[in-house]
Amino acid sequence: MKKWLFILIFTKPLMALYMGNPASPGMIEEGFFFCKENWFAVKGGYQRDWVFDRNMKAVSKISGRLDDFKCLADQGALVINLINRIEVYGSAGAAHFFASNRPSGSGVKQEYQTYNQLTWGFGIRGEVYAWNQLSFGVSGKCQIARPNIKWMTTNGALVNPRDGSRVSFYEWQIGTGVSYQIDMLIPYLGVKYSNAGAHFKHLPSGFLPSGHHFKVKNRRKFGMVIGTSFSTGNRFAATVETRFIDEQSITLAAEVRL
Repeated sequence: MKKWLFILIFTKPLMALYMGNPASPGMIEEGFFFCKENWFAVKGGYQRDWVFDRNMKAVSKISGRLDDFKCLADQGALVINLINRIEVYGSAGAAHFFASNRPSGSGVKQEYQTYNQLTWGFGIRGEVYAWNQLSFGVSGKCQIARPNIKWMTTNGALVNPRDGSRVSFYEWQIGTGVSYQIDMLIPYLGVKYSNAGAHFKHLPSGFLPSGHHFKVKNRRKFGMVIGTSFSTGNRFAATVETRFIDEQSITLAAEVRL
């Protein structure tokens, strides 16, 4: 079975980004309609992302590290595969966020919970080099979400958000990785650079020490990825991935070659 490497996904703002297996473009050789001899193929996919801590800090209006910045997202993906080495894809689904912070000098703890609303992204991934069971690849990706705020609290007391209160979240990421196939298992290791941020907009009067909005961004830019995929090379593949240093997150993903 051929090995292809890491995903390049290039895009804009969203939560922690799934990197994927460097061997992904060639991991499924035979599909329902497309075989490995086809230069063009279509795949469908699903992924669930649990982000336990995105490690963010406030950069405008208020200061200090956020105590929490969590996200849960479910997305479907449509993938265009070219010569079993390059994949271009788009994804869409729903995501919700939870954040808490203690603005410096205010003496209060504030919490934010959003609705589960639209998130979308796009990217590209490709193999750079393959030798025997070893594969190297690069990836670039981006994602965006702008959910409305469902509820807010100050020191545990509920505060009603305004009609336009929302969190505009963005993230783009580039990465590189290596994978090695061991029968039906394909473990991989990668490194990534990401730029993530969020804008808390149109907050109620008096909720912040000054103004009605503030921005946050990720404290650490570089992170590591460890994961493994399972596939016989026929129709289906499943992947579990964990990311750390710049974030603490897990992704479960599955895809099918049509």
